[in-house]
Amino acid sequence: MVFSHFSLTFADMKSNWFERLFLSVLAFLLAQSLPAQVTGTLSYRRYTTQDGLPQMMTETLFQDARGYIYVGTLSGLVRYDGRTFTPFLQGHRWNIVQFMEDDEGVRALSFRRQWRIDGDEASISPIDPQGHWLLNNFNASDLPNGYLLFEDDQEQHRWVGKATVSQGFTRFYENERLDQMLPDRKLYVDGTSFYIPTTEGLYRDQQLISSNPDFYSLCRQGHSLYAFAQDGIYSVEDDSVRLLTPFDEWQADYGLTVRPAKDGTLLIADAHSLYIYDSTPNPQPSAPSPSGKSGRVTKLAGGFNLIKGMLVDRWDRLWLTTYQGLYCFFNRHFTNHMLDDPDDIVRGVGVSPSTDTARQTVAQPIMGTLNGKIISGGRIIYDNPNDFFQPCAAVIDSSVYLAGRNDIACVSDSTVTWLGLPFERYQFITEAGRRLIIGTRQLIASYDPVTQQLDTLCTDIPHPWCAAADSEGSLWIGSTYGLFRIGPMGPMSPMGPMSPIGPISPIGPVTTMESDPKGTVFLACNDSLFLIRKGEVEELSSQMPQLNGHEVRSLHVSPRGFLTVATLNGLFVCRITDDYRLTDICFFNHLNGFTVVEPLMANMAEDADGRVWLCGLEQMTSFSPADLVADSQADTFIAPPLKWWQHWWVWVVAVILLSIVIWQLARWIEKRRSRRKLLRVQREKQEREQLIRAIREEAMKADNALLAQDIVKMTDATPAPQRLTLRTVKGSLVIDADSIVYLKADGNYTQLVTFHSTDMVMMGIGAMAKQLDAPHFVRADRSTLVNISYISRLNAAEHQCVFRSPEGKRLETSLLQPAFKRLAGLL
Repeated sequence: MVFSHFSLTFADMKSNWFERLFLSVLAFLLAQSLPAQVTGTLSYRRYTTQDGLPQMMTETLFQDARGYIYVGTLSGLVRYDGRTFTPFLQGHRWNIVQFMEDDEGVRALSFRRQWRIDGDEASISPIDPQGHWLLNNFNASDLPNGYLLFEDDQEQHRWVGKATVSQGFTRFYENERLDQMLPDRKLYVDGTSFYIPTTEGLYRDQQLISSNPDFYSLCRQGHSLYAFAQDGIYSVEDDSVRLLTPFDEWQADYGLTVRPAKDGTLLIADAHSLYIYDSTPNPQPSAPSPSGKSGRVTKLAGGFNLIKGMLVDRWDRLWLTTYQGLYCFFNRHFTNHMLDDPDDIVRGVGVSPSTDTARQTVAQPIMGTLNGKIISGGRIIYDNPNDFFQPCAAVIDSSVYLAGRNDIACVSDSTVTWLGLPFERYQFITEAGRRLIIGTRQLIASYDPVTQQLDTLCTDIPHPWCAAADSEGSLWIGSTYGLFRIGPMGPMSPMGPMSPIGPISPIGPVTTMESDPKGTVFLACNDSLFLIRKGEVEELSSQMPQLNGHEVRSLHVSPRGFLTVATLNGLFVCRITDDYRLTDICFFNHLNGFTVVEPLMANMAEDADGRVWLCGLEQMTSFSPADLVADSQADTFIAPPLKWWQHWWVWVVAVILLSIVIWQLARWIEKRRSRRKLLRVQREKQEREQLIRAIREEAMKADNALLAQDIVKMTDATPAPQRLTLRTVKGSLVIDADSIVYLKADGNYTQLVTFHSTDMVMMGIGAMAKQLDAPHFVRADRSTLVNISYISRLNAAEHQCVFRSPEGKRLETSLLQPAFKRLAGLL
């Protein structure tokens, strides 16, 4: 198909060829004299007073047995739990220069005072009750936990003290050589030996093992003991030292702080920079090292304002205390890269296979910037301020293609040439086999680098953003309006007709997609992830629910079996199994190493070592997905110690005690009710006996023995009160029938009311009437049964029947109007 959509003819292209060639040659010649433009440093996060530090001038670091990190400053200390800082000694300018931990907890120490940390409180006490000795912090930062270096006011008569249970210190080690240490020397303890670097040389206890006056500190890694001097790194062997790595770039104003890492390397900090030392033998001594020196010492970061302390915590994160705040380098798998020009950013990046077999170096990424620069190997090879590069790149053979302002640049062996395509705004480029797929705002084209043939594939897709080819020869296009497919196509022929995907297409814009080596296409829409296999779109978001709510900016499928998804506020890395299952999903953001501000909606590039390059809004970063998955450090939050009332056994005991109290209270109430009922029965018996006695006395006065006998006989024959056993909603109820005042129907239940209680009987009002066969129980109306013995007043106007007990208690209930006539007749 003829590339007729573009407006320029071949003659117009030819007329611009000489101008493009001249500008390219001129830019190449100018760029050869430019210095390096890309600098890399470990990804870090800096904590300041806005994060909770008492002040920016931090002095020392310590991690306790629980994992809390304590930071000493010139105005108190803070405790970090992985999320927040807890301050201590607020409002006091006490300089905390050292920490230690014993069986009773953590102590924070200044020169003369110490504080015992207990929860969120700190109690103060003097280090030396007599006030003769001060704490030395310059020379004692490498001592083991529990050992401190003391000196007098003149910084003399030094001795090493060991902590005691009473918060005091006993003399543990004395040596006159301790007074010869300058502030930049660190005392080191290795087993039972003390190594003392002085201006006269390096001593082990009283023995001089080297006369080199410039030793700063020592550190052990595995079975090897290393000494660090102004001129390099030495190996300490019995009674001598041996130079291993010459290095003279230290800025050791306050000495060197050295800490071992878990990977077998040593981390070194001078006053302003951070270095790493790999003690393993160099497999290729002739190959240049990243540091430009021996191949073993590499500068990781610089520009710090006075490094005072360093810590490698239990998660292998690196911490630095400086006079510009607290720095955390997390897991050290992210390296951030900045351009020298603060107004420029990297937009597109691609890595081509290395062809320099003589030097055996790995190919450097080719970068296209916003201000029209092309950078290779950290140096500018093309610079045109009137140009800019889109956030995309493609790699075919050994060439990297970058989409410029109105043309496509080809970078091969640090040489920049232009394809000479028609003047157009190119949105994206990608590779499909050995062809270059080019997209504009409404056009998709194919370019063959060998034949230089440009073919139009489609002009009907509005606003395409990305493209990827599958294993069946089809080209998938992501646009603002969804997903489209073109194909299949042959190796050298134009693609077939375009066909949009129907209902299974993701709703919304498809802005990023990429194919794996098998031809399976991965794509993203908003916060959803999909893949395309055998022409079918499959949803992947259910395998990565963590992605929900994270807008996807770009993705990369590594041939090593890793999927990297950059979102607006973080980075997801996971493994891809052979059947396309996502496992070992890890998320990174500013809390655990990924500090890039808003990744660009751009391609990612991967070099031969498996390192992925990702562009951000202010900087770019590189990382190894394999290292991130192996050491994700998902959560380093330390939960605060539980209060006494937060333990589970406390709540169990509380529930048991509460149950006992409730049971005792219910038992007391039931006993009280039973006693009151017994007293009432006894009172009624006494009243009956008094009545019988009075009748007998009256009969005797009347001198009518026969009548008295009849009365007594009648009284003694009075039947006992009727006792009922009823089932209520609360259980069984035993009650005297005479104590019932009235009963009211409530559906299939009956409400039983006495002067002392109300119960719901599980029996109808009719059945209750049959059981109460006493004559003083009258059916007032169809829903009410009353004991007429207790009626004291009938108020027909208000439909109220009032009851009153012998003790004077009063009850009332409402009745239907006919009930009053019936009751009035009976009464």
